[in-house]
Amino acid sequence: MKYLTILVSMLNLAFAQPQTARDLNARGVAAYAQGDYAAAERFYRASAVKWEALGNAFRAHQGVTRMNLGDALSAQGKRREAEPELEQALALLRSSLGATQRDTLDCMNLLAMVYLVEGDFDRAGPLLEEALAIEREHFPNDVALARTLGQIARLRMGTGGIADALAPAEESLTLATRISGEESADAALAYTVVAEAHRLAGRPGRALPLYRRAELIYEKQLGPDHPRVASLLGQEGLILAEDGKLASAAQMLQRAREMLDRSCPQCAYERWTLDSNLARVRTGQGKFTEAERLLNEAVALSESAQPQPSVVTAGLREQLIDVQEKEQRLAMARRPAR
Repeated sequence: MKYLTILVSMLNLAFAQPQTARDLNARGVAAYAQGDYAAAERFYRASAVKWEALGNAFRAHQGVTRMNLGDALSAQGKRREAEPELEQALALLRSSLGATQRDTLDCMNLLAMVYLVEGDFDRAGPLLEEALAIEREHFPNDVALARTLGQIARLRMGTGGIADALAPAEESLTLATRISGEESADAALAYTVVAEAHRLAGRPGRALPLYRRAELIYEKQLGPDHPRVASLLGQEGLILAEDGKLASAAQMLQRAREMLDRSCPQCAYERWTLDSNLARVRTGQGKFTEAERLLNEAVALSESAQPQPSVVTAGLREQLIDVQEKEQRLAMARRPAR
């Protein structure tokens, strides 16, 4: 009887452990949906520990939870921490489910997004091309394809292929709105990518209403202070600046920076983008000292957030040098003649 009791206790424990891991992951999903990414991170970490303790039979479960953890970290701006979690998740999902499963594709997209933010285009590119080929064959009417196409458009914009970015961006938007709906976060993301393609191609008039459409959707779906809303305000501010409306642009960019301070103080990518944009406005206003300060902060953020030198940091340094040269010329022009 004693041994039977022990056996029953062991069996109960064996069944309880997977359920505990599932419950923790579910609590993480619920916290993420409420925008509480820090709480989601804690639940996912606890769940991942449980899955790992259960061994190889639960590799797929651990992979999904670690993917969720990477997503929660990324949402807080912790991209350097998210990267190894997503890489481990992808390895677990590839080995347990295979490359053609939806969870594996979602992980590819999340990891590629982190690589893109870090400026690591060499690793993002092959991952996105692999995902695209699988989705074209197995998921042609799935939002996963829309997400990959949007990422490919961003990759092309980041590597100078602006003319080739619009086609995948527009296809992404068509799919996202049809599959997820006009008011979905996926549609907002796709609107943003199309807008950016137009802006970089020198068509601000076409970009601005798309940015504003995306902003309205994000405010409704994610809240008015969400980092994605702040980023969109930053892009809209840049367009206003390019149109010569410097005072309005500065006001909008400053508002975006304050929003980011509240909602995601660790979002380095979003912050250095806003600082760079505001520095352009301050340069246009002749406020070179403030522009230089903003760019020094942006360069420092970029260098600390990215694991290797990138085109992003190089571009910020070029902008900083340009401001310093203008500041020196202004100082020389103000010197009294001898």
